[in-house]
Amino acid sequence: MDFKAIGAVAEVISAVGVIASLVYLAIQVRQNTRAVRNSTHHTLTTTRLDYIALVAESPDLSRILRVGSEDYATLAEDEQHRFDLIMYYSFSAGENFFYQYTQGALDQEQWERWCETLRQYFTQQGIREWFASTPRRFSRSFSDFLENEFKKAGQMQ
Repeated sequence: MDFKAIGAVAEVISAVGVIASLVYLAIQVRQNTRAVRNSTHHTLTTTRLDYIALVAESPDLSRILRVGSEDYATLAEDEQHRFDLIMYYSFSAGENFFYQYTQGALDQEQWERWCETLRQYFTQQGIREWFASTPRRFSRSFSDFLENEFKKAGQMQ
């Protein structure tokens, strides 16, 4: 066997090695993407559950949320402050959902589920009042998204 033949065999072996490496890398990227999405889903679910527990464990906070959602202006000043904190917690979590979705870490089904919850919030007059009276606290892209969702929720009524 001459050097040309040995060189050709070496190139074929090298090409096979490169292809095998690329296939392995693709599998690893896919597995990593799945792991990131699973972790994101877990974290966002925990955030939802923490919010529910926060409100459910406190009859006073639950009442403030119920009354404030219906008519923000009827809350006393200290209750409005607590309602503001509850809403800020909820919408900050929503901003995280939004960010994770735009970055591809949250799948379409989970995103749509959150959007439905958001639209339910937006059909409540007190939350609309709170949002209108709240200075911009969120990123521009999320605030623009929220404004669009308010419009959709308004059309659904």
